[in-house]
Amino acid sequence: MAPITGTSAQLVDNYITNNKVMIFSKSFCPFCHKVKDLFNELKVPFEALELDLADNGSDLQSALLAKSGQRTVPNVYISGEHVGGASDTFSAHERGDLMKLVNKGTHTYDYDLVREREREERERERERERERR
Repeated sequence: MAPITGTSAQLVDNYITNNKVMIFSKSFCPFCHKVKDLFNELKVPFEALELDLADNGSDLQSALLAKSGQRTVPNVYISGEHVGGASDTFSAHERGDLMKLVNKGTHTYDYDLVREREREERERERERERERR
């Protein structure tokens, strides 16, 4: 991603606007790693900004606090909407809301729904097989 210039608040807004999935993170944070692993498993591309490695990371984190009310990382935005931290992101995934945000503004075709139903049926069959063992 090309460098973005401006105030910390403008930088935060630009990162959120220019990336479908934006994760403000710290390189040493295990919760950040888990959230990034989730998006990788879902094969959802994301941009992660490691605040501890950025020269202005502290200023960006202060701008995030002003914007979202959240100072902790990970601080996740999808389609411009604040999702929250790790527990919020995993809860949204469990409820089925995470991919809805990712796909927001993307048309779902009928054959996509058929594939999704087929995938769900295969998962149910695997679960039944596990229960039989």
